Amino acid sequence: MDSIVIFAMGFAALIAFVASLWYLFQTVRIMWSYNSLLAIAAVLFSPLVHIAFYFIPKDGFDNDEKRLFKKYFLSIAAIFTVGILAAVIIPTTQQSQSNNTNIDETAEVHFAAIFKAHPDADKIVESPEFEAWRQRKSGVERDDIERVLREGYSEEVIDMLTLFKKETS
Repeated sequence: MDSIVIFAMGFAALIAFVASLWYLFQTVRIMWSYNSLLAIAAVLFSPLVHIAFYFIPKDGFDNDEKRLFKKYFLSIAAIFTVGILAAVIIPTTQQSQSNNTNIDETAEVHFAAIFKAHPDADKIVESPEFEAWRQRKSGVERDDIERVLREGYSEEVIDMLTLFKKETS
């Protein structure tokens, strides 16, 4: 899901960038017809010169030219918006991916320690003998065994399996 969001943001940024370039050249062409030095400055210092040119009074500045400038400003705003969203979203997706990796590594270490001490741990816990042993325990001990099976540390699980083997052999 994270890669889809990042791809969509990249695609939106690419579209906004291409649109911005298109409108940049169109507005520079318009500015060139008024003043070539201003058009050169617009290429070097865009969009500041564009904003100043848009608001200074001019003769013959028609609605189509105004629309091109507005579209140029909107495309730049879209680039900034996508950039801000990317600055917020991408670090959170990378953080969630690293958290998942840490959880997986922790689980591997947990089970490796258990299986090192008791290679048959999974067979023991699934065996009818283990269930019978657990049922013979008092309510508090049974609850503690359930807790250890559900969320116990490696040492707790190892100790419980060792106790089972000791009591049933």
